[in-house]
Amino acid sequence: MSIRKHFALLLLTLATACQGGGDKAKDAPIPDAADAAPAPAPADTPPSQPKVADTPSGPSPVGEPGRASDAPNPLKNVYFGEQHLHTNASVDAFIMGNRKNTIEDAFNYNKGKPVKKWLTGETLQRRTPYDWTAVTDHSEYMSIMDAVSDPKSSLQNAPIVVAMKTNDPDKMDMAFKTLAQAFIGGVQYEPFNDMKILKPAWERHKDAINEAYEPGKFTTLIAYEWTSMPGGENLHRNVFCRDDEGPDYPFTSMDSNRPEDLDRKPA
Repeated sequence: MSIRKHFALLLLTLATACQGGGDKAKDAPIPDAADAAPAPAPADTPPSQPKVADTPSGPSPVGEPGRASDAPNPLKNVYFGEQHLHTNASVDAFIMGNRKNTIEDAFNYNKGKPVKKWLTGETLQRRTPYDWTAVTDHSEYMSIMDAVSDPKSSLQNAPIVVAMKTNDPDKMDMAFKTLAQAFIGGVQYEPFNDMKILKPAWERHKDAINEAYEPGKFTTLIAYEWTSMPGGENLHRNVFCRDDEGPDYPFTSMDSNRPEDLDRKPA
């Protein structure tokens, strides 16, 4: 069965094991003096090895019975990961300054690899790698920034794009508010509503997720953030897909701003 399909996003299990001692040995007969002196132990006698727990498939290391045998661990395992982050594929992250740190960067960083932070030039590296990651970029206009960053794109001269790409805080704030109003009203911002751009970008996004998946070592989930904001209320939801295919295109708040409708959209 697929590891991803049965991967538990929130596994918080406390396992406690107690080791008890046996009864003291009964008094043994006193040996003859000639037999009383035990033979000296060889100088190179190795220290006693830790016991292992037996499983149906054989012994496995102490602490995680089942890992070596590929059988379930009766003590349970705890996996650590990230279930919500944005890359330059999200409109808000792009406007706020992340122009070049991609979904690939997010996975590499959570795998413990060094990643250069584009905004500051710093190289960052996670001390302890994660076991799994779900990148949840906003489904609304996801990866439209591919076109925004393309000098040949027809979007280059749109006023909001010009504002988004500047380093002027006031103009960037104006661009953010323009898109936020579209989210609040549940209406499309038409210059960005181009499925010829959006759908291929979503397919590339899914390809990156599947490529970063390392079975048994690092789990990636196809995911996105549904960004409903009716009347300015935050009804955002993270959506996680069960397989390596995902939807043809993510459900957006323009499709519906009702959380109940997420249940009617296959993930």
